[in-house]
Amino acid sequence: MSGFPIISIIIPCYNQSRYLGETLDSILAQTYPHWECIVINDGSTDDTASVARRYSHQDQRIRSIEQENKGLSAARNRGLEEIKGDFVQFLDSDDTIAETKFEKQIDLIKDLDKSAVVYCDYYFGQAEDIRQRAHRNFPKPQFILKEPLWDMAARWETELSIPAHCFLFDCTFFQTDQIRFDKQLITHEDWDCWMRIFAEKPDLFFVPEELAAYRLNPQSMCTNKKKMWFGFRDAINKQQRIFEHDQIISRLLNEKFRQMRARYGYDHITNFANYFINQSWFKNTIPWPIQKRLVNLVDQRRDYRYPSHDFLRAAD
Repeated sequence: MSGFPIISIIIPCYNQSRYLGETLDSILAQTYPHWECIVINDGSTDDTASVARRYSHQDQRIRSIEQENKGLSAARNRGLEEIKGDFVQFLDSDDTIAETKFEKQIDLIKDLDKSAVVYCDYYFGQAEDIRQRAHRNFPKPQFILKEPLWDMAARWETELSIPAHCFLFDCTFFQTDQIRFDKQLITHEDWDCWMRIFAEKPDLFFVPEELAAYRLNPQSMCTNKKKMWFGFRDAINKQQRIFEHDQIISRLLNEKFRQMRARYGYDHITNFANYFINQSWFKNTIPWPIQKRLVNLVDQRRDYRYPSHDFLRAAD
């Protein structure tokens, strides 16, 4: 790649004007200067438009695009139609990135001849002040299996969780392969998109530093368990159709479906058994050994985890 590669930043925004300035400030603070930033105002009814205009007047690398409200996926897709850069950075309008993120990530992949993805560590920030850490017991964002696609299918959301702004993607995934976010998915459209990207077998690199901050917002979509389950269910079903002839991915996705159904509370066997063990007559009349077995069954299904990666090692 000749010259300085350009990073295209896509920021979808819907009624987040209170945080947008802080997000854009983290872009302006980057030590790597070769970037463009596209703010997609997705039909906001607050001051998002005026905040975006103010920053675009401050720095010509920032552009603001207005559209009627169509949702997160449509806003990101609109941004992908506008990019002119060599790499793509997705950034939500209430999150921030460290000032050295671009410099450290671009240095790893700028001279590669093959499409690549680089990601970093992150931390959770308080809702009112993202610079103040919030406690969240999540594992480090580390791919550990032979194929990153296996990690995405087997470990996502239970052992692996990586916010979108940790990644930096080669633009060929979106310009040549025409990968887009699925507007039909109500949640987990990012996981669906990453699955398609990693199916292309890109080179993968990791910067083991917290170069991204994720704001823990009480109004976040992830607090709606029912919506999260339905979205993940539909995304898994879609990927099962795509990988129906891949025995390894199919098996991993089947296990992931069972795992997340139990975790989100939509395992009917668990719910049925849980109903009985909480009844007073059950506790007073059923022999203790039977009670214990049923309680253990509920606990095992509720905390269902993929049992082993041994068969993946055998596939190496």
